[in-house]
Amino acid sequence: MHSKIVVTGMGVISPAGVGITPLQYTLKEGKSCVHHIDAFPAENLPCKAGGQIRNFEVQDFMDSKEAKKLERSAQLFLAAGSMAIEDSQLFKKKVNRQQIGIFEGTSLGALNGTLKEHAAFLSDSDHKFNPQAVRTLMTGAGGSMVSLRYGLQGPIFSLSNGSASSAFAFSTAVDKLRLKDIDVAIVGGSEAPVGFEIVLLFSRARMLTIHYDQPEQACRPFDAERNGTVLGEGGAVFILERMEHALKREAKIYAEVGSVVLTSDAYSLVVPEPEAEQQARAMRLAMQKASVTSDCVDYISAHGTGTYLNDRTETLAIKKAFGEKACRIPISSSKAMLGHALGATTALEVAKTIIAMENQFVPPTINLMHPDPECDLDYVPNHSRKGDIRTALVNNSSFGGKNSSIVLKRWEQ
Repeated sequence: MHSKIVVTGMGVISPAGVGITPLQYTLKEGKSCVHHIDAFPAENLPCKAGGQIRNFEVQDFMDSKEAKKLERSAQLFLAAGSMAIEDSQLFKKKVNRQQIGIFEGTSLGALNGTLKEHAAFLSDSDHKFNPQAVRTLMTGAGGSMVSLRYGLQGPIFSLSNGSASSAFAFSTAVDKLRLKDIDVAIVGGSEAPVGFEIVLLFSRARMLTIHYDQPEQACRPFDAERNGTVLGEGGAVFILERMEHALKREAKIYAEVGSVVLTSDAYSLVVPEPEAEQQARAMRLAMQKASVTSDCVDYISAHGTGTYLNDRTETLAIKKAFGEKACRIPISSSKAMLGHALGATTALEVAKTIIAMENQFVPPTINLMHPDPECDLDYVPNHSRKGDIRTALVNNSSFGGKNSSIVLKRWEQ
């Protein structure tokens, strides 16, 4: 019989603010944190809206020497990881630091910094590349810095699989814990995609919304007038342990990770498989492996990007996985509030779901004013509601047909 895997610490930085409290407020009140981009001149971009983190002060989490070694995405991972470690009181008692692994999910990593270096080189042939760029711009720098800061000598994984990156991090961490290769996993994701070149790239690929007159209403998941997503920054990191390890050190337990399932469409690099068979299979397998029935699921955290194909296909997948019960399950997407944080998406949505479980409310899907007839499930439009969530699914999908479904269970002693 598998050991139960539990969450004993959380650290979150999102466009809502630094920490769990501002995210809880944003989710409960249905507030949009999407605004006109002001981190750089954006007036000539097709999409001018984004979810920026405006009050993240790097010096609150690391000294200038550490900060210079990391691009913004890695800074977010280190900061959120430090918050999670402190929250878990992991080092209050003696632990084996050789048995602590780090699992970092990111889609683009330090791409903003790489593009800046490249642009400087193109504009000046005498440009001297930053000699520290090799380490500063590497994917996985955030996890490595967590290891250095706390002297952790277990395995370090950096996983890059598009929007499902931190789902793959969770899957790897849970497997390593169940195999007893490690005692503790520091797992999550971070992303900082709100840069000129990246926003332009996603805009030209027609993935970003053109509803930019009112940026707070730019992203409209499951709405008939949706026409794209918005990018957002974020980082969320968790401490996972086997239940017996957590109980032995008298840790606070937030939730149980019942299962993590990954499937592939084998259909297209960019378009979801139209019949949504593998998205539905991920949900069915996740419930099966977590020993829960469809009747037990109280909430689904949807990927819900606000793009036409994603929202339609995800709706179909839920219907196939749950049958007639699909219309009775509250479902919501946080993309309209926080933006799409790419590789950090799963981690942020795990945080969202645990917050909702603990505080007994169902987060809304905001900007859902004109429901699409093809997206006809209970998407909790515009306002949160009271709800007793004991079991939830967190669903994500990514380019290349990568699908994930995570079962979370509220911890009851």
